[in-house]
Amino acid sequence: MHASPDTTGAPPDNPLLHIFLLGHMRVLSSTGLSLLPTGTKTKALLAILALSNRRPVARTRLAELLWSKRAPEQARASLRQEIHRLMDVLHPLGPEVLDVQRHTLAIRPNLTDIDTERVFRATPQTVMDLPDPLPPLLEDLSAVDPGFATWLEEERNRLLDYKTAQLEALLASTTEPATVMAATRRLLRLNPLNEGAWRAHIQAAMYSKEEGTALLGAENCLRTFRHTIATTPGQETMRLIAKVRATHQQNTQGAQSTLPPLPHTSSALSRSPVADDPLRMLRATVFLACPTAGSTPESVALAERFRDELGLDIAMHGVLDISVQTECFAATPFQSLPSRGQWDFLVGITITGVSEGKSTCLLQAFDTRLNDTIVWGHRISLTPTTLRALSNRFASVLILSLFKAEARRLASVPVAALSPFGMGLRALTLSMRADPRLYDTIERLMAEAEQRAPENQFLFFVHAHYRRIQPVVATP
Repeated sequence: MHASPDTTGAPPDNPLLHIFLLGHMRVLSSTGLSLLPTGTKTKALLAILALSNRRPVARTRLAELLWSKRAPEQARASLRQEIHRLMDVLHPLGPEVLDVQRHTLAIRPNLTDIDTERVFRATPQTVMDLPDPLPPLLEDLSAVDPGFATWLEEERNRLLDYKTAQLEALLASTTEPATVMAATRRLLRLNPLNEGAWRAHIQAAMYSKEEGTALLGAENCLRTFRHTIATTPGQETMRLIAKVRATHQQNTQGAQSTLPPLPHTSSALSRSPVADDPLRMLRATVFLACPTAGSTPESVALAERFRDELGLDIAMHGVLDISVQTECFAATPFQSLPSRGQWDFLVGITITGVSEGKSTCLLQAFDTRLNDTIVWGHRISLTPTTLRALSNRFASVLILSLFKAEARRLASVPVAALSPFGMGLRALTLSMRADPRLYDTIERLMAEAEQRAPENQFLFFVHAHYRRIQPVVATP
């Protein structure tokens, strides 16, 4: 029941039946005659079929959703009665719009128009044409059955999640401040705690030289987080808010009349791949921490081998600038690590215990630009026989995790402010959604990035990944 929506087909030109599920349920013939069933269960049955993406739904599944508290035999008998009632209501259109089989039911394609399918056909380019807010799905069908109530909540979330994804994709592909402002307003109505939307909203106002709007957005963001979850937003959002406040204070004091620099030159994004040289990639270093209380010479030697193998495996992918610290530190070397500012991420291996020939280690990644915030972590058990396999596995996991962490950090940066690396990273993030509707956006990002940095190895990796998944996601 939760398959991806089939949005490849166009709506029928002359549908026999119109089914409206947003708001109060309505069913109309092509002549405007109401064919809405009177029974609650009959309405719910039609709604389930209408939200099944035109795929057959098993009778056993329908019985579970509509009569979850009955024995299977009784539920199936009741379902047969409701099928007959539905066919009677839709007479003489029933055989034309319903495909009734021994074990399944489905709504036939090409003869019905369902309003929710218009939502699932939306793309980043058309999502702003949808009603905002969307009327509640099946607003008048809440007390049908506990099984149906659970299913309905999931379907409502699926609808809103899809709309959210398209709005976020729109933000990732546009540099027009007015569009960004409109899209972020919709995103924040869907989820007031969406930090990426708050940052994009504030930065769009700053870009448009609307200092008052930016300041109001910053204060509303703080107030929302404080009242909703009794805390403040994350560090990146707080840095942006601090910049907005500082700029406002400078302007009101007459010390400086200019606005803060655009995101690609701001201090919040310094030492990042946003506005760097064309060949710049993420930089990371691997180090080993060996607390005296939790390590032995054997465990240290094993962890050192793992550290060296991990650095080598990451380097072999060719998509990160990676180095290895050969020194064994007594603690996490945040301040003691020489020239630590040259790296975006620190990858730490910390020995936490030894037992029966196994070394228990904590593998963590820290973002140096976010006050060494942990962005990924995993506990592993090292042995001489598993070391090589674990190194190979976690090299791939770490690379992907660091890319995801960097993508989140740059999510609110306008496309025009991204470096070739940043554009490739955004294209990679969008390609991971396996959504054919994002092809145009991905290809535009890649084309511009490759034009600006034709020798960037990371862009080769993103291009290869995109070409590999494209035939898979292109299949409806």
